Amino acid sequence: MGWWRREEGDNPSWPGLVDVFAFTLVFIMLLWFGTDWWEEIKKLEDRVKSLERENATYKLQVQGLKARIKQLEKEMPKLEGIIITLLDKFYKDLKPKSDRQGLDPKLNLTNLEITITGKSPIYFGTARYDLSKDDQERLVRLAHDLYELLQGEPYYILINGTADPRELRNWGVPPRDNTELSALRAATVAGLLEKSAPGLGRYLRVVGLGVKGEKVPLTLNENPDEVYRKYRTVELVIKVDMEKVIQNQKPESGLNMEGEIP
Repeated sequence: MGWWRREEGDNPSWPGLVDVFAFTLVFIMLLWFGTDWWEEIKKLEDRVKSLERENATYKLQVQGLKARIKQLEKEMPKLEGIIITLLDKFYKDLKPKSDRQGLDPKLNLTNLEITITGKSPIYFGTARYDLSKDDQERLVRLAHDLYELLQGEPYYILINGTADPRELRNWGVPPRDNTELSALRAATVAGLLEKSAPGLGRYLRVVGLGVKGEKVPLTLNENPDEVYRKYRTVELVIKVDMEKVIQNQKPESGLNMEGEIP
């Protein structure tokens, strides 16, 4: 046993081989990981360059938007005057026609719009979105007048549908709730107007406003369908299409509505 230990101790080759092997292994690992690092660094550098390009693009867009805002602020008094003139003209042309049809347009210069309701308003039955025969006839006549007045003019029409505040039972088919019911009422009116005057649909915007009004205590003699009837209706709102008006003004900034350089 003593001889074996002495022989082992006298042989210097093993430590050297171990050192060489360890050094080679470490060197290979450094080369391996170093390759990954360089690839990762290259990817990160490319990403930085990409972000810098994107940031430069965003800066240009922001600058364009700021310039557009300043231009609009400068032009706003003029634009507001144009809008009021357009609404006033539309109202004067529509008023005599709507009077004959039992409709009641109102010019609202505060909100810059014209609202059209019925002198006898358009009502819907509880949880229903079909129109009565009388309302259908009124809307058919109105459709032709609106189409004539809207041709080539910068207007659009919001059709706002509403529902009364009573909860609507969900049967799993439309309408599933009061918001959907109000939208269906507006869509019914829009569909009738488009059918009566093909092409009118491109001026229409359907809006389901959901619940209108609040629940109130009822006496035994009160019919809830009648009490809440006034909330089951639609309203037509004539608005001026600002984008078309601005485009027609051809602002000096040379920017479009999104603030981009064309």
